[in-house]
Amino acid sequence: MTNGSKLSQSTKIAQLEIGHYFSTVIISEVVQCEKPDPRIFRCALEQMGCLAGNTMFVGDHPIN
Repeated sequence: MTNGSKLSQSTKIAQLEIGHYFSTVIISEVVQCEKPDPRIFRCALEQMGCLAGNTMFVGDHPIN
C-alpha cells in the first residue's frame, strides 16, 4: 500500500524489481483515498481476502 500516483509508484516498484514479492499492491491514486484514511486499509484487506484482526500493517511514518 502506497500513497502517490499510479505512474510514479509503479515506476519505483519496477525499477526496484520488487513487484514479484507482493501479491497485492494498493496505490492511493487508483483507489482514490490515501493513508491514514481507513478506506485504503479496508481496500487492501478486501483485495487480499484477509481480516483486520489477522493482519499487521508496517509503515514508514507514524501518522499512517
